[in-house]
Amino acid sequence: MSDGQKYHLLKKHFKPHEQHIFPVQQHKGKKRSFQIKWLTEFQWLVFSPKTQGGFCIACALFAKEEERKHLGQLVNKPFVNWKKKNEILPQHNEKLYHCKAVDLAKMFATGIENPTVRITAIGNQMKLQNIEENRHILHTVAESVLYCGRQCIALRGNQETLNTTGNPGNFLSLMKLVGNHDPIVKQHLEKPKFKNATYLSAQTQNEMIDIIGNQMIQKSLVEEIQEAKYFTILADEAASHNQEQIALCIRFVDKNQDIREEFIKFEALERTTAHHIASSIKNSLQQIGLDISLCRGQGYDGCTTMAGEKVGVQGIIKQVAPLAFYTHCAGHKINLVIAHSCGITGVSNMMDKLKTVCFSKIAQREMAF
Repeated sequence: MSDGQKYHLLKKHFKPHEQHIFPVQQHKGKKRSFQIKWLTEFQWLVFSPKTQGGFCIACALFAKEEERKHLGQLVNKPFVNWKKKNEILPQHNEKLYHCKAVDLAKMFATGIENPTVRITAIGNQMKLQNIEENRHILHTVAESVLYCGRQCIALRGNQETLNTTGNPGNFLSLMKLVGNHDPIVKQHLEKPKFKNATYLSAQTQNEMIDIIGNQMIQKSLVEEIQEAKYFTILADEAASHNQEQIALCIRFVDKNQDIREEFIKFEALERTTAHHIASSIKNSLQQIGLDISLCRGQGYDGCTTMAGEKVGVQGIIKQVAPLAFYTHCAGHKINLVIAHSCGITGVSNMMDKLKTVCFSKIAQREMAF
């Protein structure tokens, strides 16, 4: 079929007049027939006098061949079951292949009526629109992840589905709330264009956390530390999920002359020897772009592995940063003081009472929520 024939059918297809007599069907003692008002209700619907039935003109002309093979009434066959109008026509209107065909029909008609507007240009415009919508969705996802991080609340819940009756988690609940006020997000949550690109999975959340943490927050902190030039290393080792890790923080003076201590990263440890911990610290600083020779201080706990002057972490670090003066971490000192003081009965009783008061206040607050 030529483009001229397609355009003629699209724009000048047979339209019955108001006095047109349609075929009548008997159903449960009632007469039913095609109604002219349906043509106004569904702009894509046309009536064929040859088959005495209805067709979707957009799908009939522009549906893809591989999809057309599996289609029936309204595309390959006329719609004549009038009693099911309220079921068949609205369902067809929501089909993805129908929406694509309608868009193609509009672009085709525009290209015929205005040759200066090429199909490729319209296609590029639609592509740009899809890109903008995807960016908007990703921006919303990133903001939701960042919000959960700033509020120190878990992203995931018991059931990772939007329509669950249980707890879908803070992230999905927040996305649903945003969708109530954002039509683009709402459409994406209800009917994503691609089921394999919803951007709502746990993997996507983890990737977003990694990007925000390493490529944005950590990068910004490293730039401030580099601007300050000199810095102090603060590190402590801990076990998490049967994995030994070291938490690395940096102390420095920023451009406003404020002393700051910022967490930089967790680093997994193969072993907890002084050599492995020191190597992990040096490698971590090198990876994020900090010169360890500019280190002017070290802050660890007082165990031999960390504080040893010759074979401890501080001694190994001093081999590459001789001016990195070691200081026993004040937080660990306070813990040691409290631990030793609890040997005194009065102090021990006071600490027990303090814990009871704190825990009761926390319990009351949780019950209030």
